[in-house]
Parts: sequence; C-alpha cells; structure tokens
Amino acid sequence: MELNFLEVFLYSFFGVAVGYALLAGFTPIFYKKKAWGQLTRNELKVKQGTATIENKMDLLIRSFFTSLFTYQVYLIALLIAVLVYAGINYLPL
Repeated sequence: MELNFLEVFLYSFFGVAVGYALLAGFTPIFYKKKAWGQLTRNELKVKQGTATIENKMDLLIRSFFTSLFTYQVYLIALLIAVLVYAGINYLPL
C-alpha cells in the first residue's frame, strides 16, 4: 500500500495536534513563562497543579481545536510528513 503525501500530512497533523493538546491540558510546559494575569482559569489551575479532571479535559478539548489555528502545529506536522513520506517512498527496503 502506498500512501500519498496528503494522507501522511493529515495523519501527522492529527498526531501533532493531539500531542499539543495533551501537553497543554495536563502539563504546565506552555504556561511556565506566562504571568498569571495572562492565563485563563483552567490554565492557571494546571500551572499551579490544582486542576481537577474537568479543568484538564476542558483545556485539552479547547487546545485541540485551537491547534487548528496554530501555525507551529502545521510546521511540525509538515516536517514530520516530509520525513515519513521520504522514508516510505525513497529509502530501499
């Protein structure tokens, strides 16, 4: 089975978007250098470590859908797609 580039890009985009949403929803990585006044209530609770599962899931879903408008997610997905596509189609197996 041979995948075309658009399929590889779509799979890599969804993988990067889910990874981005998981990091944003469950870890304070994206919020360490932001002041508390710049954060939403859920982001602040995740940063402080007092978030409930409801706060984390809300932030997870919101982060997944906002990743559709984040150019960094597209760039990382494009890089991964190019590497995977080149590996699948141009490396001898």
